[in-house]
Formats: sequence, structure tokens, C-alpha cells
Amino acid sequence: MPAETRTLPGRIAREKDGEALASGWCLIAFETITRGAPLEEWRGEMGCTDAEARQAITDAAGETLYLHLDPYAGEFEPWHGPVTAALVSEDLDPDARRITLSAAGPMTRSLYYQPDKEPAEA
Repeated sequence: MPAETRTLPGRIAREKDGEALASGWCLIAFETITRGAPLEEWRGEMGCTDAEARQAITDAAGETLYLHLDPYAGEFEPWHGPVTAALVSEDLDPDARRITLSAAGPMTRSLYYQPDKEPAEA
């Protein structure tokens, strides 16, 4: 399947609607699927240079956190879902600016998406 990417502003919290641990621009990569359908598999990175936020991500290592992405550039609804986050290694990110994001469950992309229902049996 073809891959797609989106760049959206976002924040990571310990729980849905919780206080942000880190925030920044996020690049999300996923396989092309039905518009609005939840993303089962995705990955990405967040740009974050705030030392306190980076320490909060380090302290939360191994925990399932919550990612909230705000509407931007053609995406009109917020995306949100469980995530694991870790700092990118110093070898790959010597300027300490990136956080790796991995799916920890489906990411909701639409408040209105309804999967196709099975036809009623006759």
C-alpha cells in the first residue's frame, strides 16, 4: 500500500485531555486507508527542544501516553490516540530535538467515521 505522511501540531500527555508533557510539530507516517478511518499502525516523530519536556518523556519511558494532534493544513478534525514516546538517540540526533512516536493502539482521525456495516441477512 502507498504510504502517506502528515505534519501536524501536537502534544503528548499522560492521559486523554491531560496536561501536556511535551508539544511540538509532529510528522506522522501511515499506510493509505479510507479517509477518516482509525490508524491501526503508524509511526512518527515530534520536534521538541524544551529540556523539561524532554526530561518528562525520559521519565515516562515504557508508559503508554496519549498523543493529540490539532487540525491543520487540510485536516479538519483532531487526531488522537495512545502512543509510546522516546527520545531519539544522541548518535542520530546530536542537537537533541526529536522524539520518536510509536502507535500503542488505534489513532482516531474522525469523530464521525462509521465503519461500513455488514448488510442485513435476508
